[in-house]
Amino acid sequence: MLAWALPLMLFGYGLSCLNRVTPPNAPPDPPVVTDYLADPPFVPPADRTRAEAARNYWTMSQRAGSVSYLLFATGFGLAVLAAFRVVCDGWGLRWGYLGMLGRNALAGYLVHGLVADAVQPFAPRDAPGWYAWAAFAVYLGATSLVLRHLDRNRLYLRL
Repeated sequence: MLAWALPLMLFGYGLSCLNRVTPPNAPPDPPVVTDYLADPPFVPPADRTRAEAARNYWTMSQRAGSVSYLLFATGFGLAVLAAFRVVCDGWGLRWGYLGMLGRNALAGYLVHGLVADAVQPFAPRDAPGWYAWAAFAVYLGATSLVLRHLDRNRLYLRL
């Protein structure tokens, strides 16, 4: 899995770097090597002007569903799966909470949306950090309580 994950992530990031050199963007004159590199994934942009550069087909964007995002995300997902395979299957580590989520994943998928809709009105976008974390704790706790109840009563949604 890692043999596929790393090249997919590198290829996706490489495609996103094309955003820096294709219209409407162009590296400054004289160019420096870093002018050709896109901001790395999972890192907030350091330079505001670079973050506001005009977007094109190569911009790594989940919302746009760009090829660079899809390739990077696929590689990242494979890398995370490989890590879980090593930890769980290789080393034999288990965590009951993840087991509960896995046994009733479809119910979790359905319940989490309902709980999120119930909690969201109490969590404004401009809330302070502690408030956002408290809202997340309520959301996760409520979702977990419903799933724990279903798990204890051996009620599972399956396809």
